Amino acid sequence: MSGSIEQAAKLHSRRINFAHKKLRAKVVLLKSTQPEAGKAKRIEKRSAHTRLVKQLSNKMSWTVTWFFVVGFLIDVAFVDAQCKQERNIAGMALRGFVFKKFSVSAIHECDISCEREIRCQSYNYVVGEKSCELNNRTKEAKPENFQPDLARFYHIRFFDRAPLGSVPEIPAESCREIKMSEGKAVISSKYWLDPNRSGKAALLYCDMEMEDIDECVSGTHECDVNAQCINTVGSYNCTCKNVYSGDGRSCSAYIDSVILTASSSFVHDLQQFLEPVISDNKTSNWTRCYHALSHGWNTTQFHSRCDNKGPTVTIAQVGEYVFGAYISVSWTSYPCVRREDRKAFLFSLYNINGHHPVNFTVKYNNAIYSCHQQLPIFGYAADLFFKPLPLTSFAKPDTYQVPPGCFEEQKCNFYTGTIDFHLTDMEVFSRTKEG
Repeated sequence: MSGSIEQAAKLHSRRINFAHKKLRAKVVLLKSTQPEAGKAKRIEKRSAHTRLVKQLSNKMSWTVTWFFVVGFLIDVAFVDAQCKQERNIAGMALRGFVFKKFSVSAIHECDISCEREIRCQSYNYVVGEKSCELNNRTKEAKPENFQPDLARFYHIRFFDRAPLGSVPEIPAESCREIKMSEGKAVISSKYWLDPNRSGKAALLYCDMEMEDIDECVSGTHECDVNAQCINTVGSYNCTCKNVYSGDGRSCSAYIDSVILTASSSFVHDLQQFLEPVISDNKTSNWTRCYHALSHGWNTTQFHSRCDNKGPTVTIAQVGEYVFGAYISVSWTSYPCVRREDRKAFLFSLYNINGHHPVNFTVKYNNAIYSCHQQLPIFGYAADLFFKPLPLTSFAKPDTYQVPPGCFEEQKCNFYTGTIDFHLTDMEVFSRTKEG
């Protein structure tokens, strides 16, 4: 209604401006018709004309003012009638959303009762029986339920109507219903919804561009805590985060390494190295079969736990330095053999250059030497030769690519800063595929 009055005021403001322009035009016309006689006559006539102009101006002011007031009231009444016509629609009713019905002596009692009920969005007035049917929806929210009914008038609640979904007493069935009820200006936010009409409203996030509940933002998804939730129309997808694997609803650590906990990036770096050699890398887990600090620096423990397990990742630590190797073939105990593996590679996650992840692919045969008397040995000339404590280990490039600053068949300090080193810890992981 306030918008209607403002509209009428603007209309009559333009009318009064037009009337004043006409008045000024008449004054100019009167001045231009003065005869050029003497100075005294001009002064006398100017005075006469001034009196005439004042008289005309007073008459015109009263006329314009009266014209403005009357016209303004007519326009307000006209616009108000239009508003009422939009609010009150004869011969139509909203079906299926009546939550309260009662008899009245006059129709205005329906308005009063509706404004007292927070659930009331509109009402149907039954003419013959003089009764009110309070609705918890509007025709905009449920256009398919807005039907002809000669015995009824449809009325929308005009004052203090609570927007659909804004309070738990009037939850919406969907985000789209809220948008239909409240218009396109409605924003993406949390609203009260009851999609199944169960009587239990929940505060959920509506993406108004998709006109859909965003389960990810609402927190109603079933994604694992280590998964990313991606909203879709009518549903959502779960994807395990980097360094985790699974179907998204259940994610486990890609490789649960004690050594790699030193840096959050180590697991990601290793995962990137494994991608090219394992086609289904993201659906695989790595299970620890041997941990030197837990199982002891014992070759028997290593082979009994890790032999014949298929692909393995060996991770070694010397102080802050972290490095190791991947092979796609199994470790064995007997007989002691050198084995070929075209997918094998060595890697360094933290070396003499700091955190500078790099891997070195195999060049020749004899990627590993497997024997019951030894811990993992990589390369023909022992590119990486791991020995149990208190023995010293070393690196001597040959079968794999040569690290920076090193030479073939000569001991190399790239991995640990020294050519001979004592291991701080070592872990070996075997591959297990999900599902």
